[in-house]
Amino acid sequence: MTAEDISVWTMDLESVLMCPKAKPSAMYYRTKLVVHNMTYLNLKTKEGYCYVFDETNGDHSSQMFGYLHHNYFSRYLDTNPDIAKIVIWSDGCGYQNKCTTIANSLLQLVVEKKGANRAEISHSRPHPNGM
Repeated sequence: MTAEDISVWTMDLESVLMCPKAKPSAMYYRTKLVVHNMTYLNLKTKEGYCYVFDETNGDHSSQMFGYLHHNYFSRYLDTNPDIAKIVIWSDGCGYQNKCTTIANSLLQLVVEKKGANRAEISHSRPHPNGM
């Protein structure tokens, strides 16, 4: 395996964004909408991608993050079939990155994509990608 066969990424769920952005009041608490921003950054190319979704389109569960990881890296491997190994650095948040649901979604990705033979997730201190 050469350096060209390996793709290294960071990923992070950014701070929850409140919508609308307003000062706290009675109306604010009745009309707020929680918006999430899941980011991926390719360390080699410095290209990033953000999944922005609100609480009506997805929850804060490991199943949701497993779906996002699988969907993103599946599309990436479709356009980059020469990649044999993906290394993903993330913070140590359990339900986003450190659970069997996430491990199974990455395992399914490796099984589905014939060229990729390994997906590895590593953990760093909080906020690894700086996007």
